[in-house]
Amino acid sequence: MSRTHGMLSDYFDSFGYKKLSAVEVDPSASNEHEFNGVSALKSIFGNTRVEKIPCRALYLCDDEEQMSEELIQLTWYDARERHPTRSEFRLYYTDSICIAAANPDDLMILCRNHGVQGKAPPITMLIARAGDTITAQLCWLFGIAERQLSFRFSPRETSCTAGLDYYTARILERIGVVLQPRDDALLDLMRQRFANGFPQTREFSAFARELSSADALADPDGALSDWINTEDRAFRLFENFQLSAKIERGFNDVDEFVRFSLRVQNRRKARAGYALENHLRELLLRHRIVHAYNVVTEHRSRPDFIFPGLREYQDDTFPTPQLTMLGAKTTCKDRWRQVLSEAQRIPQKHLCTLEPGISIGQTEEMRSSQLQLVVPRDIVSSYSDVQQNWLMAIGDFIEMVRDRQRH
Repeated sequence: MSRTHGMLSDYFDSFGYKKLSAVEVDPSASNEHEFNGVSALKSIFGNTRVEKIPCRALYLCDDEEQMSEELIQLTWYDARERHPTRSEFRLYYTDSICIAAANPDDLMILCRNHGVQGKAPPITMLIARAGDTITAQLCWLFGIAERQLSFRFSPRETSCTAGLDYYTARILERIGVVLQPRDDALLDLMRQRFANGFPQTREFSAFARELSSADALADPDGALSDWINTEDRAFRLFENFQLSAKIERGFNDVDEFVRFSLRVQNRRKARAGYALENHLRELLLRHRIVHAYNVVTEHRSRPDFIFPGLREYQDDTFPTPQLTMLGAKTTCKDRWRQVLSEAQRIPQKHLCTLEPGISIGQTEEMRSSQLQLVVPRDIVSSYSDVQQNWLMAIGDFIEMVRDRQRH
């Protein structure tokens, strides 16, 4: 089963990136409304003057209430177009709440959108706050080395980037890119298997594992990633098929549309969480790791996994160092703190997440709270070198628990 969700080049033809400087975004430093170091963007804008270029601009940060999006206009021109031998291209922008929110050292990525038709803007501008999780994620998605960022644009073609998977596809969704999965053979198989609609999450997870050839014993990290990728792709294909008839019929009013949209979003979030738990549980079973799943401990809390089990956890004579707990959350944000109050007898918490590139500030807070992050090996590279030395891979966690259970 292919793990790809398509290619970045399916959505963007090319892009350029840079760190923003004070004269570009700080009105007290300059009011020119221009970006510097833009000559390298000729691959995106060409060699001639172009005015009123529609651009979808987004300001991105970890605080969703501070994020913004709008349609602005750009002008690409040569300030020395009348000079016989010299040229000095500049990129002018109109007033923008997204750019006004930016600060020096923030990341900016300018993308030429792929296959633009009709009234869709040809350019996407992404501005991400320095030091935030979304910035590390965008750098990982576009293959940008943060330590090599400069105040001049660096152009790239997206054809050199790797295929999208579950992790990178979620980053695209955060910037409002709608994925377009296509696999007629897989859809036909699901229409036959699930003629009555979506099955229970556990059954759908098992179906995804049937499609996978991953070796869970030899490579638990790779297996988890492959299972997650496969289930996510299958789910979106089947969801598109299931919902298309309703969308074609339309909605009676805005309230009906909002209710429909909320149901879809809530189902996606719930299924993603259950899928992670289902596949983690299957890994533990295949590795013969003794555990209890979703049992009640103190104060009616339900840690996702307790090792070796609830009976040992409730036995005061059982050695605490041989107890382990593991939470499972597809994304962290502030939700990771919920794990701290679970399984209070176990001081060191472990949390498995599928979120790449979590900010250094947040992981430092996790460390100080005695929480160890566990991630699939596929996303370790999205973290800084210092963070990578601290992260625990899925296989490492399994070996740690196995060693504790031997004793």
